[in-house]
Amino acid sequence: MSFSLCFSSSTSINICRTISACEDIGLPFISDINSPKQPSLGCGKLSFTRDQDQHRHSAYHAFLPKDLVLQRRHNLHIATNIIVEKIQINQDNNISGCPNVARGVHLVTRTGTGNKPKRTTVQTRKEIILSAGPFGSPHLLMLSGIGPADHLKEHNIDVVKDLPAVGSNLVCSGS
Repeated sequence: MSFSLCFSSSTSINICRTISACEDIGLPFISDINSPKQPSLGCGKLSFTRDQDQHRHSAYHAFLPKDLVLQRRHNLHIATNIIVEKIQINQDNNISGCPNVARGVHLVTRTGTGNKPKRTTVQTRKEIILSAGPFGSPHLLMLSGIGPADHLKEHNIDVVKDLPAVGSNLVCSGS
């Protein structure tokens, strides 16, 4: 496959030279880095943006700029090296007039002392924003009891809300 068709910016000459150099030492060009059919080692095109100082602009910097973090630090909880185990859902009709309200997030550290993970819960007064991607978000909803009831029961998860569409229609873009 010719990689020159993939690039059309002013930096394409340098990109093409880099890819050619990689191919010269035996690294294949990977046209779709998300495809399981591609080799696991090679060179390919990645998309990222740079800020005004030409530093790589990550999602962290794009969505949590320092001034925003400082402005909202009283209601923003940032945790690193953790895994969200489930959303704490209170099943109480007295809260906000809704039968099911997310009130916290159960977390576990990736690295605990003595190889024992530490578990904790972060509580909220208002809302939880779930942004774990196309696979992580439905997985987390199902671990929390929201999803197809039969599937949740198969895994001994208490059903909070039977929503058959959670986790369905997922398609791998690489296939």
